[in-house]
Amino acid sequence: MLPDAIHIVGQPQTPVDLTKLPPWQLYEAPLKAASLPDQPPGFRDKVRVHPTNNTFTLSVRESVRSQAYVRVTSLQIGVWTIEFDVYAPLPNHAFRGIRFNAYDCLTDADILKTLQEIHPTMPVVGNCRMGRTNHVLLTLLGDCLPRWIFYHDVYIRLNPFYQKVEACFNCRKVGHRTDVCPHPKRNCSGRCGDEHLRILQGTQPTCRARCLMCKLYPLHGQPQQQQQTDHFKLRTRGWSCVRSLCRIRSRPLSKSWPKSQSWSHSSSYLNSSSSPLSFFPGLSQGWSQSSSVPGPKKLACAQRPPASPKASPKSLQDPQVRELVRKNLSLKAHFSSQQSQLTKLMFQKRILQEYTQPLEAKLNKTLEHPATTPSELMEAVSSPAQPQS
Repeated sequence: MLPDAIHIVGQPQTPVDLTKLPPWQLYEAPLKAASLPDQPPGFRDKVRVHPTNNTFTLSVRESVRSQAYVRVTSLQIGVWTIEFDVYAPLPNHAFRGIRFNAYDCLTDADILKTLQEIHPTMPVVGNCRMGRTNHVLLTLLGDCLPRWIFYHDVYIRLNPFYQKVEACFNCRKVGHRTDVCPHPKRNCSGRCGDEHLRILQGTQPTCRARCLMCKLYPLHGQPQQQQQTDHFKLRTRGWSCVRSLCRIRSRPLSKSWPKSQSWSHSSSYLNSSSSPLSFFPGLSQGWSQSSSVPGPKKLACAQRPPASPKASPKSLQDPQVRELVRKNLSLKAHFSSQQSQLTKLMFQKRILQEYTQPLEAKLNKTLEHPATTPSELMEAVSSPAQPQS
């Protein structure tokens, strides 16, 4: 592909296998559909067909030609008319973040315009609502994703967005969805992949869920919606599953396999060409980096001061060490006794406060309104019952 060029991706909406079409037709058909003239051989647009996700990519030098390609909705290849969803993907240095529960009644264009006015130095290039949810997907250019973004006079947390793996339950492969599968539609079960009657909604399934990659059954105790796509078998004796393209979990291995050895084998398999993650270079690269670079928790633990060493049995034979241990124990016992006495004194103080409060109230009442009769005088000078400590 051309370096520093604009890439245009076309995804067919009609069931067709692009790898079985003549390659030169995928170059001529977009030119004809976009009404663009051909260029000299050294300056022509480049076309590449992806062997897994059934898409083609156009590499264009000029922005005008790329905008013409984006407006294409269908291609005439031979006697077939194939509908395509053509779009321009984000550049490699783009970052996407999610603003949870931050959607208002404005349109995506208005929100993008407002963000660009508030942040003139921040290259905000995209903004869209995530389906019917209240979450908003934000696209920025730069070196890193900011943690906070200012909107509606409030700083909103910006969480990183991870692209999920597309899986097809018709041909039982990864890289594309079921609705754009190039193979003929099969009357098969989405759980096990065998051809039998589909399970009616609300009834108990009769077949076990089977993994798309390893063709075996996943681990027990996991949600049914994740049992189809997030497991694959390693070359070692363990199983692993990928969750959201960033977290990997392993089942305990056999006692005969050391943890360090099994971990190195699994990480080398993830980076190999036969691994299912080899189709996603960003994930395999991130996994290799995460296995070698400690995370924030590990760094925080590494920066803590070292723990004080405990006294060994050999050090207790030293007279000075034994004397220090004895003094430490005596000080702890003295502190415990003083703590109990302090608790008892606090309890007596509370009892005395409860006894003196009514006396002070009666004294204040007598000073404000002096007694005139003998009965009132006797009531004023009478004291409550003595407290029992």
